[in-house]
Amino acid sequence: MMVFCLGLNAQKDKSYHNHRHEAGTDDFISGSAEFQYSEKGKFTYCISNDNENIFVNLRFIDKNVHRQVLSSGVTVWINTDGKKSKKMGVRYPVRPQNTEGMSRPENQNMQNRPGGMGKMPDMNAGMIELIGFSDIDKKTIPNNESDGFRGSLKTEKSGNLLYELVLPFSKLPEIIDQPGKNNKSPFVIGLSYHSVPAMGGPSGGGGGMPGGGMPGGGGGGRSGGRSGGGAMPSQSSASDSQIVVWITDIILAADK
Repeated sequence: MMVFCLGLNAQKDKSYHNHRHEAGTDDFISGSAEFQYSEKGKFTYCISNDNENIFVNLRFIDKNVHRQVLSSGVTVWINTDGKKSKKMGVRYPVRPQNTEGMSRPENQNMQNRPGGMGKMPDMNAGMIELIGFSDIDKKTIPNNESDGFRGSLKTEKSGNLLYELVLPFSKLPEIIDQPGKNNKSPFVIGLSYHSVPAMGGPSGGGGGMPGGGMPGGGGGGRSGGRSGGGAMPSQSSASDSQIVVWITDIILAADK
């Protein structure tokens, strides 16, 4: 996995150039996908596309942020006018209001917990919420429609959370990624999640980066196990404030 800091080619080109997504290839393990680290968001990210979809790939390193994302999701804001506005977006995962049911699921698929510690609820059981899509009737949809919006979550052996959201071009406003009057592409994406609530005591669990604080997926953090005690905080207990990372001047990857 390659992790590149923002601004490697700042003097030459400040645009964000999408990675070209190859069918059947996992961008998280692709040798050509370049993940950049956001200190503000506490994640690495790579945006890619093919002829039909945009793929938003996030690797969450901080354990507290990891839990918050599982609880209340990430909203991907989509702007085609060069502005940083939160009018049209896609949030995933969306959990039922009673998130306590996640610890005692009924009729849910189960998966092995890392480290051989029994079973845990399927983290991909959440739905997708559509925000500001006036031409789509349903505002909450399944996360696995083959030709629509799709989301998935999984964990690495190091414990990092891997998040992917697929955005079909057919469901989005027309995207023009050619430089405009200010010599920038008007295509902008925002990545936001509820900020992590302040922990009241030492029982909150371990935060920070695994593997000695280095971003990326190959560090030596311990996998599995439960950080701290108690159930995952519900969305209602989260702070109303949000962490928002904006990626501007996005250039789509051209067809090969």
